[in-house]
Parts: sequence; structure tokens; C-alpha cells
Amino acid sequence: MIRNMDMVRVILLKIEDEHNGKHPLCIKQIEDYDSTSIIYHMDMLSQAGFIRDYEGTDQNLEHSYAADEWIDKGLLVTVDGLTWEGHDFLEKIRDISAWGKIKKAITDKGLPLTVDVIKEVAKVLISQGIKSLI
Repeated sequence: MIRNMDMVRVILLKIEDEHNGKHPLCIKQIEDYDSTSIIYHMDMLSQAGFIRDYEGTDQNLEHSYAADEWIDKGLLVTVDGLTWEGHDFLEKIRDISAWGKIKKAITDKGLPLTVDVIKEVAKVLISQGIKSLI
């Protein structure tokens, strides 16, 4: 499966928006993305240290012998919010305009769309923004 950084951004935004800070957030779906992709990307976000206490299972495609059909039971994911690192990364890519500029700068230079490259390009764009204020 291919990593989709747009999906990473959407997941981080959803967690930040919907997690109340008291109880783990249960994610049942994310529009435009299938459950297998969501779990794959949530696993990567957990490995990267961007989300806390993640648990996920894909309950998709349970076979019903009585009806002789496959039933999409969906996604069961819980996460206990973003980590400090997750919040910092999201701050760099939150704004859709900035995210577009970051991706364009990376692809125009033929660089890989990785977390480290995104952070560096965002840092340069932020630095340029600060210099224009002074």
C-alpha cells in the first residue's frame, strides 16, 4: 500500500477536531478513504509517534453464509489524541494553502514526500514568512 500524505493530514485534523481529551476517540470512518487504508495510515502515525494509544481493527468483509454475501462491517479504531510531535507536525500542514505550497515545492524539486522533507520545507516557508513580517 502506498503512503498518502494527504490522508495523513486528514486523519490528524480529524483527531484534533474530534478528540475531547477525556476519552479515547472512536473513528468509524473517514470520508473518501477505505478502512484498510485508514488502519494502515493510523499504524504509521502511531509508529511515527504522532498519535497516542492507537488500536485498530478492520472488521471488513465478514461472510454471511445465511445470505451468502459479504457484509462490510467497517472500521473500529480508537486513539487517545495527538502527541506533542503530532500537534507540531499538524501545525506545519494545517492550512490547506500552506499544504499545497509545501507539496508543490517538494514535487517541483523531485524530492520524496516524507515527514522529514515536509518538516524541512515547512520550516523554510515559515522562515520566509517571518522574514517578510520584519
